[in-house]
Amino acid sequence: MTVQSTAGLLVAALALLLGSPALAASEPVTLENTEVRTLRSEIVGQDYRLLIAKPFVPPSAASVKHPVIYLLDADMSFPLVRQVVMSLQGGFEVPPVLIVGIGYAGGPREAGIRRNRDYTPTPDPEFMKFAAGWSGGGPGSDESGGASRFLRFIREELKPFIEAEYPADPADNTIFGDSFGGLFAAYALFAEPDTFQRYVLGSPSLWWGNSHVVEMERSYAQNHEDLEAKVFIGAGDHERTEHEEAQFARMPPQMRREMETVRDEIGDRMQMVEVIEPFVETLQGRGYEGLQLELFLFPEETHSSAPPMTLSRGLRVVFSGD
Repeated sequence: MTVQSTAGLLVAALALLLGSPALAASEPVTLENTEVRTLRSEIVGQDYRLLIAKPFVPPSAASVKHPVIYLLDADMSFPLVRQVVMSLQGGFEVPPVLIVGIGYAGGPREAGIRRNRDYTPTPDPEFMKFAAGWSGGGPGSDESGGASRFLRFIREELKPFIEAEYPADPADNTIFGDSFGGLFAAYALFAEPDTFQRYVLGSPSLWWGNSHVVEMERSYAQNHEDLEAKVFIGAGDHERTEHEEAQFARMPPQMRREMETVRDEIGDRMQMVEVIEPFVETLQGRGYEGLQLELFLFPEETHSSAPPMTLSRGLRVVFSGD
């Protein structure tokens, strides 16, 4: 044995004893009890990346059917939602649930392009010409108005797949979506209300398409006296036009100029709380049988800071009383 190799053995032994970080093995972080599946939608013509968190239950409960939370924008929000749900479950504020996150292959840019298409109920060329610029352009970057097909995907392809593969209760489904995701959840509420039984909407972009969903509700009310759903809507109290300048000031210069251009060309129709509050007042005034509705505006919170609070409070509200 050479002196050099002996020295190497001594260094390795000391590293083991001292716990040298230089020699510590690395491994990827994994989330326990989770898995990733791919589901092809023939309706949309899209491969969806499903991030799934299975219920934490004892083996004796393996045959029990569990509520399902369908999560939009899962590429970004899945770890947060899983952790919040686990914490609430630990406090017995929500039951053991199956979380099904709907995401996209291809990274954040791809997800941004496809969510614009899937979550919006009508085409909006004026807005999308700016959205295409923000994403760098490319195939599909100017598409919008695909919510009807995406909802069909959920109803006809995704839910049957989940209910066949996992212990999912087909009669107990929740959707959580924020921003455009909240817009889609509101669209689903009036297009196919029985798709979900619980709706958690974060800062829904109800301004989209000249308040298309607001008009959907008006049409729905002409033919319905009931709306069987538990609905929570949350937003930041600073999601108002009066706080817009402070938001713009935090943006990089080029993005700030682009947003100011959008505002100048589209006008004030990109309002959030100013549209959400009267929408909720209208819903409450309808007296829909079966509707349980709550709105909460989080003081001093913004469009980017409110989602975790909406998620936590919203899940507690829609699962309360069960």
